[in-house]
Amino acid sequence: MHEDRRAPLSAVAQALLPLHKSLLDVTRADYEREHGRVPGPGMLFQLVVRDPFFAWLRPMSGLMALIDEILDDEEQFARAREADLRERVEVLIVEGSPPFAVKYLEILQVEPEVVLHHAALRKALSQL
Repeated sequence: MHEDRRAPLSAVAQALLPLHKSLLDVTRADYEREHGRVPGPGMLFQLVVRDPFFAWLRPMSGLMALIDEILDDEEQFARAREADLRERVEVLIVEGSPPFAVKYLEILQVEPEVVLHHAALRKALSQL
């Protein structure tokens, strides 16, 4: 029974991954234009976690972590309301608060890959 309820939320989690990666790639490229090459994944992780340049992306990262936590914990999953989670994701990608909303909409207007991932996320959300 839980698997039937779990599938739509899992689809949202899976749709968030490539969208987040594309946003991270765009932000990394912007960062590297301004600050020089990031020497590797360890340094990139440190930048994502600590550097203000990447701070705008943290609301999405945090929401992804929350969804993963809910999917991994039976008690949390049993208490989770799909409508609330859908609303949280939709508010983030549609209304979002600055600086996330500003940067996200800016990237969405110029990066076709982000547009495709955004559409896939919207489709997954419609099933939740």
